[in-house]
Amino acid sequence: MAQGSKNRRRASALVAAVSVIAAGLVASGRAHWPSLSTEPPKQPSSLDVPSDLEEQLSKCRSYSRNTGTEPDWKKAESACNGALDRDPINEEADRLLKQIKQEQIASELFARADSASQRLDDLGALDLLTQIPETSVYFKKARPQAIELKKRVRKKLEVDCADHLRARRWQLAQVTCENYMGLACQDSTAGEWEAAQVGFAPAKDRLYRLFLYARRKVNSRAGPWRCPEKKLLRESGEASEVQRRVDGALMQRFPDARIGRALVSYWQGNLRESLSALQKVAADPKGTDLRPIAAQLRNRIWLVLQFLKSGNTALHVRDPERAAKPFRAALEHDREVLGRLEESPSFVGRSIRREMGTHCYQRGKYWADRADTRRACRIWKLGYGFSPANLALLQALKHCSERGGQLLDSARRCGELAIAAELSSDGDGLAEKLKVKRAALGCP
Repeated sequence: MAQGSKNRRRASALVAAVSVIAAGLVASGRAHWPSLSTEPPKQPSSLDVPSDLEEQLSKCRSYSRNTGTEPDWKKAESACNGALDRDPINEEADRLLKQIKQEQIASELFARADSASQRLDDLGALDLLTQIPETSVYFKKARPQAIELKKRVRKKLEVDCADHLRARRWQLAQVTCENYMGLACQDSTAGEWEAAQVGFAPAKDRLYRLFLYARRKVNSRAGPWRCPEKKLLRESGEASEVQRRVDGALMQRFPDARIGRALVSYWQGNLRESLSALQKVAADPKGTDLRPIAAQLRNRIWLVLQFLKSGNTALHVRDPERAAKPFRAALEHDREVLGRLEESPSFVGRSIRREMGTHCYQRGKYWADRADTRRACRIWKLGYGFSPANLALLQALKHCSERGGQLLDSARRCGELAIAAELSSDGDGLAEKLKVKRAALGCP
């Protein structure tokens, strides 16, 4: 009996000890393992959100800003979307995102127009450029190219329009002449063309009434024709002011107005017409003492023409590096002919810069696609020297600088620094980093 009571007391003590140990284990587990309660996890402090939001907005502004290089619209869009993820009703992020999407579309139109121009599709290039909205940063960039294209396309369409009208090909005449009139009417007010259409004023163009006749032959129920508004193609503002400024500067250089008119023709791109006019002044037996000057100007323009031929021949065989020397010589003579007109470059100057920019980008891309980055970047830098406003070249050089920066960071030998230097461009910040790295590696 006593033995049984003793055993019961031992069992009770053992149970109590086990209970104490179990309670300790549970407490220890609660201290080291997360609670399984349904209570939601603690949210980060609200003070962290504005800081993160401002960082995303700052990136959005930075990537969409034009600081000498082409804005990175994709990164800008990503940053703005990040800001809206943090604050869906943020007015600045919403406004910036709308602007960025517009610029992305404008950038694509500008690039497609450049490609169309390279394929000699001037009409297609012009149509793309005129779709760029006036509020876009690309509008001002596109205007010089659009005005130049307009002049070329207008001349060709005028000839085609007249041919179709003479041959009574009314369907073709209606389409071609409408395209022509849509360009011809841009330099006048819409009211002038409408008045001419109803007989209240003389026709603004010799083909205008014939075009209206062809239009009625194709569609007898056609309503009044309206001049399409294309602000990009209007020269009544800035372009006309440039023309007036150039005319004034060149006409005042010499007392003989014939020389001034010849130089204006040269500036506009009519080189052979200018040569002929200067030849007449130089050969005039009753001329003034300006005959030697006219002869000298004529010789320089003739040299410009020859250098243009040499450069264009090199471009024809896809060798912009060989074209660089004659084109530089042509630009030097161009400056001698026109004097101080840096802010109003001639047709020759604009053409050389545009063609070298385009061909250098294409040739550089050819080598980049074949993994020859050094050669590609060398050609892109050559093109940038001629055409610093070329958007495709700016993007390409940005890629070169990024690649150069990667090589610089991983360089362990002096030879690798030389390659990084080849990929760098003026203003990309690699020059100072190269100096520091050279000193660290003990390079000469």
